[in-house]
Amino acid sequence: MTLVAHQAIEFLSTWNHHSRMSDIFISYARADKDKAELLTNAFFRKGWSVWWDREIPPGQSFDETIESALNSARCVVVLWSKHSVSSRWVKTEAAEGAERGILVPAMIDNAPIPLEFKRIEAADLSDWEGEASHREFDQLLKSVAAMIPITARVAVKLPSTADFIRTPVSSNARSSPVDVHAAPRESEVTAAPLDAIAGHAHR
Repeated sequence: MTLVAHQAIEFLSTWNHHSRMSDIFISYARADKDKAELLTNAFFRKGWSVWWDREIPPGQSFDETIESALNSARCVVVLWSKHSVSSRWVKTEAAEGAERGILVPAMIDNAPIPLEFKRIEAADLSDWEGEASHREFDQLLKSVAAMIPITARVAVKLPSTADFIRTPVSSNARSSPVDVHAAPRESEVTAAPLDAIAGHAHR
């Protein structure tokens, strides 16, 4: 990933975290944080907002924050692994997603999926390492897209390297480099900011 793309994704992560509605809630075990972060960045690049509990606002309880994010999510992605299949938190969140008909499961190793969730087909991401082209990852994206209305997605234009190069406007003036930490211009974001959603590291 280029530096510019990385900066844009970091900006979206911070920006989405403070909005009101969620596209995707990622449920995962703490030991699987690296895989969850890969998936989160992939969703950001698709223009989806993602919530995971990397930041719990000061003064808010862990349980209430997680419940609010889960209830507002349009899609719940659960990462099944040898760690998460025994996690009460992960199974509770997955059950909520299944009850609402918005659960999209993915296996990240060969651990058996809990019995109550075996009826829902899971994408096999056990050998996925963040690449854009991957058969099972593509299927996961299609399932997630089916859960999220097109009008609810954030259309994001990632800045190019040229945006950061100073170019002369006239002999007396120069343009300033684009600040990726500034609020996005109206031309760059075509929908209202949605919530930073998804998933959260578990005990």
